[in-house]
Order: sequence, then C-alpha cells, then structure tokens
Amino acid sequence: CIWHHRFGVHQPNRFIRSKAHVVWFSKGSPKVFPDTCLVPSDRAAIYDDPRVYDSERGGMRMDLDVWGFDRYWSRITGNNKERRALHPNQLPEAYLRRVISLCTEPGDLVVDPFCGSGTTATVALSLGRNVITGDVCEQYLNSAAERITKGVAR
Repeated sequence: CIWHHRFGVHQPNRFIRSKAHVVWFSKGSPKVFPDTCLVPSDRAAIYDDPRVYDSERGGMRMDLDVWGFDRYWSRITGNNKERRALHPNQLPEAYLRRVISLCTEPGDLVVDPFCGSGTTATVALSLGRNVITGDVCEQYLNSAAERITKGVAR
C-alpha cells in the first residue's frame, strides 16, 4: 500500500516525491480484516446509486491501495504534534493504525525491526497488540521509549 502525502522536497526539474510504501510480512497466510477499513464506494458516495445499498456491505467497499487523500490524514512536519526530534523518516499514526488494524487482531504480535521514532510500537500497543521492536541507534531507542510511554499523539 502507498501513503500519498501533499508535501515533499521542492524539485524544480522533476516531479515531487509524495508517497511512501508499506510492506508487511506474515508468518503463514496473511490475515486481512477488511471490515476494519471499509470506505464508501464511489457508487454510494459519488453516484448515489441506490442498488449499492442492497449489496452485502451496503455501499461500503475495501479501500484502494493508495491511502491518505481524505482530510483526516496527518502529515509529519516540524510543527506537527506527532513529530519527534532526531527522526528524518516518520509516518503518521493514522497510516500505521490502518495497517495494524487491517492485518492483526488484539493480542497479535507486531514486529518492527526498525523502531525509529516508535510510531509502529506506540500505535500497536494502543490497539491492544503485542510488540517487539529494536533499532541500532541508542538515541532512537531512548526517544522511542519515551514516546511509547506517553502513548499516541492523536
């Protein structure tokens, strides 16, 4: 899946990079819980087609593989309350909340080998998941431990 964001480093002679990819791995067959991430279908939201309400999901559908177009997605910038010092590559809590909710159940184990600012661990714990994380940088681990202790920002 891809997180689309409306900001990026100015590029005078090429397109501005405005996306980040997420890849998840699963032991065995991957779990997917689509009901946690349903969105209104275009037939319901745009075209007001009454036939869609007779469907199994009543006008809702599984989301697209590009996320972040609606106004509720945060962006990580210097003035955002999710922003952690020291960390150049952060994803918004909303993005990770969606990935973790879609692919795990409460009590499942989420492993993040690149802890960084601790967003994945913080969000996973807030959703009742177990977490294993780590990083090679002691500063990052100390910062992440502080964030995990405080909990989610949003």
